Amino acid sequence: MISGRFENPLDSWPNSDLLMDDSEREQFAADHERLFRIVDFPELRTAFKEANDAAAEAKNHTRQTSFKAIILGAAGVGLLGIGGLVGVGWLSWILQAIALLAILFAGGLGFAQWLTSDKHKVWLRSRWQAERLRQFHFQYLLNNWADALAAMDNDAAQESFAETRRKALTGLLRRFGEEVDPIALSVSDVTHEHLWLNPDWKTPSPSQETSSDAEELALFFRKSRLGIQLDYTLSTLDPTANTPKANADWMRNAQTAIVPASPILALVALVTMLIPGIQSAWFHALLIAVGTLGLLLRGLDTVSATSKDADRYEVYYAQLRSLRDSFDTAALDVQLSLLRQVESSAYEEMRGFLKANQKLEIAVG
Repeated sequence: MISGRFENPLDSWPNSDLLMDDSEREQFAADHERLFRIVDFPELRTAFKEANDAAAEAKNHTRQTSFKAIILGAAGVGLLGIGGLVGVGWLSWILQAIALLAILFAGGLGFAQWLTSDKHKVWLRSRWQAERLRQFHFQYLLNNWADALAAMDNDAAQESFAETRRKALTGLLRRFGEEVDPIALSVSDVTHEHLWLNPDWKTPSPSQETSSDAEELALFFRKSRLGIQLDYTLSTLDPTANTPKANADWMRNAQTAIVPASPILALVALVTMLIPGIQSAWFHALLIAVGTLGLLLRGLDTVSATSKDADRYEVYYAQLRSLRDSFDTAALDVQLSLLRQVESSAYEEMRGFLKANQKLEIAVG
């Protein structure tokens, strides 16, 4: 894959906070039978998987087209410059012909992406819907705490809880379908007016008594909401692997080196032109190569949003780590308050992603 180095390897993250395979689900049910009664939500899993798969497919189409256009465009510009340096002759004509074809193909890919910009919209909308469904899963449990605890032990309460939650999900999916531009709405929601998927959830639930069931449910949130988000975010910041953090670092370092190198090479090329007997063509070729590399890196970073992702993940991880440290030593009521802050941080992270990718980037060299 052309864009392999610049893709987030965690795009294949299993989403184990929502999606468990059959064996994992059986093991969870065996280890936490009563908790499983309220956290297992088949209808949500189905809706989430559909949105998540649609987002992945649309993202792959959007990014692959952009990467191909950037690489072809940069290669065309570089070959065009080198072709002009080798003088008049068949080699020069061949290089310049290939360069022009590459630039034309790059322009064609950019135009094709503009014509199919709906794919970009599908990616963002599907990603938004998947993340809102993830938020709904935890928000519902958090804001129906007493009912969830009752459903852990009582069959009638469990059936009522499951039915009410299914109806809430059906209504939510209907709302999603009626949203005209949820991306713009979320990006502009700096005050988190739309954080809670049910307006009634803006007000915290009354104080909850501590019990073994409540402690077990709180521990579930600690591991499956806070813990998994921490693990995912930390994985994106691993500087030794193919992650947004590692890619952002080396691209920034390369671009930092190119900035002073370009004027130095330009000066050397100019000086060599004024000194008889010195071949300046190699300096010109090197200058073109450095400039083309800078153009390529800039385009790849823009389209992949690698630097923006890394910066955003660092902020998100710091927030989650602080909340985790506070959670681990807090009483139940404080833990529930901290979990509401986790939802706020997750919503802000989603907003940051949407804002970074809201504009369709078509770079063609």
